[in-house]
Amino acid sequence: MRYCEESGEILLSVREMLVFSLFHYVGTAPEEGLLPIRRADAATRERLGYPREGVRLSGSFPSLGHTFRLEGEADRLEGEGRARVLSLLYLVAEDPEALSAETVRAARAEGYLLASLCEGKTPPRIEITYRNPDRGTAVTLTESVTPKKITSFFERAAAAVALYASSEIARVTKRLPQMRRLRFPYRERRLGQEELMSSVYRTVSRGERLYASAPTGIGKTVSTLYPAVRAMGEGKCDKIFYLTAKATAARMAAETAALLGGGGAVRAVLLASKERICPQHGRPCHEGIPCERSKRGGAREDAALSALIELDRPLIGPEEIGEVAGRFGVCPHELSLAYSMIADVVICDYNYLFDPAVRLARYFSLGGRFCFLIDEAHNLADRVRDTYSVSLSTAELSALRLPPPEEGEPAAEAEGARCELVSYLLGELAPTADPPREGEDATEVRRRLPDGLLLRLAALAEPLGKLMRDRKTEPDIRRHIRKFYYDLKTILDVFAAYDEGFRLSASRDAAGVVSFRTLCLDPAGVIFRALSDGRSAVLFSATLSPIEYYRDLLGGEPADAMLELPSPFERDNLAVAVMDKISTRYADREATLPAVAEAVAVTARARRGNYMVFCPSFAYADRLHRALSAIAPELRVISQARTMSAADRAAFLAEFERPEAPVLALCVLGGIWGEGVDLVGRRLIGAVIIGVGLGTPDPLREEMAAYFQEKSETGREYAYIYPGMNRVLQAAGRVIRDEGDVGAVVLIDDRFATPLYRHLLPPHWHSLTYVGNNRSLTEFLRRFWCRHPEEDSDEEK
Repeated sequence: MRYCEESGEILLSVREMLVFSLFHYVGTAPEEGLLPIRRADAATRERLGYPREGVRLSGSFPSLGHTFRLEGEADRLEGEGRARVLSLLYLVAEDPEALSAETVRAARAEGYLLASLCEGKTPPRIEITYRNPDRGTAVTLTESVTPKKITSFFERAAAAVALYASSEIARVTKRLPQMRRLRFPYRERRLGQEELMSSVYRTVSRGERLYASAPTGIGKTVSTLYPAVRAMGEGKCDKIFYLTAKATAARMAAETAALLGGGGAVRAVLLASKERICPQHGRPCHEGIPCERSKRGGAREDAALSALIELDRPLIGPEEIGEVAGRFGVCPHELSLAYSMIADVVICDYNYLFDPAVRLARYFSLGGRFCFLIDEAHNLADRVRDTYSVSLSTAELSALRLPPPEEGEPAAEAEGARCELVSYLLGELAPTADPPREGEDATEVRRRLPDGLLLRLAALAEPLGKLMRDRKTEPDIRRHIRKFYYDLKTILDVFAAYDEGFRLSASRDAAGVVSFRTLCLDPAGVIFRALSDGRSAVLFSATLSPIEYYRDLLGGEPADAMLELPSPFERDNLAVAVMDKISTRYADREATLPAVAEAVAVTARARRGNYMVFCPSFAYADRLHRALSAIAPELRVISQARTMSAADRAAFLAEFERPEAPVLALCVLGGIWGEGVDLVGRRLIGAVIIGVGLGTPDPLREEMAAYFQEKSETGREYAYIYPGMNRVLQAAGRVIRDEGDVGAVVLIDDRFATPLYRHLLPPHWHSLTYVGNNRSLTEFLRRFWCRHPEEDSDEEK
């Protein structure tokens, strides 16, 4: 939807109108209504006997004081008068004989809207063909509609669209001009900030992609949001999605968006997960329990959205949404998504773009002129790998609770499909290796999806969907089916994305249970396709190093721009020492533990204060704790627990707030304290990092190594070394968080002295010194701390 000041019309496509109107008219959220269907492309139309070029339709209409111009495309329009037929062709992933109600509703709605654009007193007959290209099956449904029915539907849809019209006009006439004139919100700009902002502005303006490594302190949030907003003001994008991996980064982005929009220039929304924002923690939705707030459509939702708009705040967050949703008795999650449609900046988790189960189809099923700003992008590859790693076993299928087959056709169909799938897994998918011994699995890894698996999964999903929606099904069984159905749907979504970067692992245990699991070895294809749903993308982090590796892994292409910036902080405020005579390889750890403990004690004794020590594992941290207690009893040592609640984490961080009782905190490298923690000033003055961060070898990493070795001869680097060094750099980055911070980092492992690892160490660590023993380390730290007297580091920031 875009307002044209020259014509005074609001321009939108038929599919955009569907997104706005389905929620209000047919009671279907766009995420449910648009996902199952996609229109055929020109080549498919031609192959199936349709005209290669569709029939463009358009028309203007008034609604609630606004004038709209609607445009759409039919696949075919033939005949005259009452004999006219408007044809639509959809490609579906489900069985055309068993279409879901949501699919039929969405397709009929699009047909009605297109029919309303046809000239003449009598609307054409609507012919809708659903074709499954994998099965080669198709179903065609026809409907003759009266002018009254078309008019009634159109008026309701137009009223739903008009609800957003005033906001769109205000965006174009008021906010966009303000965005163009928006000033940088701070008095001074830090080193590297101007270059980052210029690169982001250029990327958004040109509709390109940028991979940026920007160290802590540059101000990445404002340096990406500000130029993107300026570019949006000049019409280079229509909406900004700021995607984060963690709540802390989302809050920072929200605060920055509120700062930029303080004068009314920007309207932003911070989306929270359904579980977090729901007063019942999402339980009714997950368990299929009727919830009064879940009823969609109607005046309450419109009134709630209007109330949010009338707050006229630059940022709307979960608190405001929860309060308004409670006042009007509507679903807060759905209200937040409705408000996002009139927001300029949407701040949300990675999942809303990259997870097929919660992806915002109201935007990304159609694509658009979106700008994606992806914070802490070094986390994205692992998040996508986890999201696209799904599994299913014969044990889970056997435990599926179904109604007795005699209770109806869907129950009988589901039972038959389950038996067929179990038989297939036991026969066709089971590994051919000898039966494993107790406690072991026989496993085979396949490059391609085996023939028949996808069809059998879909054959089970179809009757489960019917049983889930059938109120005759016993409530407990229906809730059980609901969970299994959505898990199965996620598997089908993942299989739809399966490409050469995936593998399928099939296993059989000693009890005869057969299971499969997808392995997303290379997420580049998934990420590339998701980013293609927008116009531009900026992926940035403090530790995108080596940047070529991350560009390759995060869906980039050789032509995509890369940017590496130096640290803006005073170089002399950080000391980096490498103890390169100690091996922390797994086989050597027991023998070198005393030397490591001595080095840790030397570091902590060099200057009284708080330190973090990052260990290769919890077991190693336990042994180190005992060793330190023996040689340095004066040090107050605390340890990260294997599991920590929110209260445990808060108590752990509180230990760094007591200057009279400094702590030596033993943490796990790559764990919860390795990134996203800001302990400025005296709260943290040093870190010791033990090892190079290599992950423990497992089947997934070994498959990754084999895949990348075959692809680019970088197997060990991509699977182990680069991810490990990212953990090291993130841990080291905890020390200097502010321009006044002063601190020391000690790396312990002889591999840091090898050419490969030396090349991966940041160039702004200009003080880096290799020290061979504790005497050299003591002297190095003494000289450093002498240059920074105690009183300088005592300043609270």
